[in-house]
Amino acid sequence: NKPSAVIVDGQHRVIGASQYENGDIHLNVVGILGADSTEGAFQFLVINNNSSKVSPSHVKALFTDYKEEELLKRMLDSGSTNLDEEKITALDYLDRGADSPFKGQIKWAKNNKGFIVSNALEAGLNEIENRSTLLGIQDLELDTFLQIWITIRKDWDRLWNKESHLLEKACVQALTAFISDSLLQQKLFLDEDVDYSDPEFLAQKTSQILKRLEPNFFEVEWTTTGLDTRAGQELLIEDLKQMTSNIRNKRTWYQGLQTVSAGSVSGETTKKGSRPRKSKS
Repeated sequence: NKPSAVIVDGQHRVIGASQYENGDIHLNVVGILGADSTEGAFQFLVINNNSSKVSPSHVKALFTDYKEEELLKRMLDSGSTNLDEEKITALDYLDRGADSPFKGQIKWAKNNKGFIVSNALEAGLNEIENRSTLLGIQDLELDTFLQIWITIRKDWDRLWNKESHLLEKACVQALTAFISDSLLQQKLFLDEDVDYSDPEFLAQKTSQILKRLEPNFFEVEWTTTGLDTRAGQELLIEDLKQMTSNIRNKRTWYQGLQTVSAGSVSGETTKKGSRPRKSKS
């Protein structure tokens, strides 16, 4: 009963042929004798990146399952993938790292219970990388992204679920960009020494920024959809700025926001502990 081989690609053809009842069907097979799991993963990725494209999330899931340097080096050397080595490493850590706030929650092919799409974290990390020189965190981009979101989870833990807007791709990117720009303004204009390479200092400053935002914003029903675009990002960031101004000046937090309306909020604020509906895209 021991399996004699592993089918890397073409399983659907084999199943279809096995169900044909009017005689035998001969199938052409390319076989590799003595191949290990790394070889199997390499062949799968080559086939599904050069012929019929496999979804990026499946490719990334394979990379995190097969972490051997040989596999990654072969893929990069062969030009068979346009995945960035540093991003693969970053996503692997975000998915498995002991201190990662996203541990076990990334929506991989291997994890059907995950609810955070991997490109949401890539987009957020890109926002940090684009400002790394100005923030003075060169070579610490992943650490900075992690510390910001560790702080967000600590302060807004009740939003850490698939019913919240917070962990949607558009929000992860926009909120990371907003916090990064806010940190940059402090670095440029505060008289005190600003060192974001210090995790405790970064967490403190991030928490201060979050206090100028209303977490209920990420729970109420939004009246605007299609925010995962350049225009949508700009709109979200403008709303975060408007919200900060509202709270700073003791106005109703949702006044003037484009993504929510007064009708989507119960009274002047959302009901604490409730789970408002999200708009369906």
